[in-house]
Amino acid sequence: MDNHPERTSPATGGRSSSRFAGLVALAFSLTLNHAAVLADTDSSETVSTAAQGSSEDAEGMVARMIEEWLGEGAGRAFKRKEDLNLVQGTALVVLNASDERWGKARALAFQSAFIEAMGEYVSSIRQSVSVSIARDYFEEDIPEAELVYQEGEAPDSYVERIVRKTAVLAEHALDRKLADSGMSEDEIRRLTTPVQKRTALSESIKRRTLTTAFGSAAGLIPVKTFEAVDDEGNSAIGVVAVYSENMRRIADRTAKGKAVRPDPGRARSPIGDQVASFGKDELPSEFGVRVMWDEQGYPAIVSFGQWGWSPSGLSKRKRALRRKFAMKQAENDARANLTAFLNAAARFTEESNVGADMEEAFNLPRGGVPEEIEVSEVADRLVETARVKARVALTGYTRERTWSARHPLLEEQEIVGMVAYWSPTREDAVRKTIGEEARHASPGKDPQKRKKKTQVGGTSESREPDLADF
Repeated sequence: MDNHPERTSPATGGRSSSRFAGLVALAFSLTLNHAAVLADTDSSETVSTAAQGSSEDAEGMVARMIEEWLGEGAGRAFKRKEDLNLVQGTALVVLNASDERWGKARALAFQSAFIEAMGEYVSSIRQSVSVSIARDYFEEDIPEAELVYQEGEAPDSYVERIVRKTAVLAEHALDRKLADSGMSEDEIRRLTTPVQKRTALSESIKRRTLTTAFGSAAGLIPVKTFEAVDDEGNSAIGVVAVYSENMRRIADRTAKGKAVRPDPGRARSPIGDQVASFGKDELPSEFGVRVMWDEQGYPAIVSFGQWGWSPSGLSKRKRALRRKFAMKQAENDARANLTAFLNAAARFTEESNVGADMEEAFNLPRGGVPEEIEVSEVADRLVETARVKARVALTGYTRERTWSARHPLLEEQEIVGMVAYWSPTREDAVRKTIGEEARHASPGKDPQKRKKKTQVGGTSESREPDLADF
């Protein structure tokens, strides 16, 4: 938006003093507007670090961020690794950022984006596509003498005659009421006299495409998430997910209750320390599952759950109740993410119906002049469905951390979260408390401990993933 006032030439013949005063006023106005532009720029930068221009929508911003991440640094390294399957998805949050329920819709937007990425993965493994195309063409050279109204034959049967007479009687009564209301006979005749149509040319093309994909998505991990809010309050979530055989094996053995062996070469710090290393400014950007390695080299499946709530206008008692409720929903989110990683079975269908119709015809009114008409229509319809189911029985599920924080881009929105995990170490510890034998292999010797190195992304991105984990 141009903040500069329109420049108009001073009227000719005016006094020099009035010209000078006008120029001073113009210069003062330009100075104020320039300061306002700078103030607006500073303000927009504090609202969203991801926003780069008012013309870009939230989902477009997220798509651009994903493309930039995949083109450099860690994203480029993931993309170039041939034994990884890299997929992505984006989703708009259904509510505006000013809505107090926005935090709930935001958590569901991540689910939608991740399911889109899951659909891309399953479709890349195997998909079934069926296509049907139909084209119809008709043309007739109609002589001008035939462009007249054709009176139809009277019905023969008794029932048809009764129906016809009843309709005529009702129509006659309606005509009288229309005349009483002030309509002319010509207006009534145009309303009640049917118009016949003769088609001279018609052409249609229709295409139906049905795509089906189904299979297991166990082991698929969202390694990087992105978020953006545009200047209209619309927001979007983007996710890049990775599938690897190593992650699939971990998911498969865990879901089937098989023993998991440690990998001393992957040993890191204790899981509690790794989870504690996430700051409150980072946690709102962490969604879904991560596989971390504990101090003995066992894999731990760590799930980040989130939910939103609004304390606005509530008493302290109601705030406490709503926060507790939101935290339970955040834990359900964490459980769902963990279960889907272990044993997700997905089915996706996409039905596309497109077509175009064109017709040239004549409308033939009774006793009137033929009217030439042209009609063109385009059909454009797409229906997508996604169904994901998962079920697993676990021993050793552990709540590791709860948190509450303001959203990094929208300070008025409150987010709560739950970090929960499962690991072979925790399962054996719980089994010991109920008198059962350990299931998983011991590490043998104490491995050398080393910290997992991570880089903290911006407030609109999750942490950088470690390619060595995959």
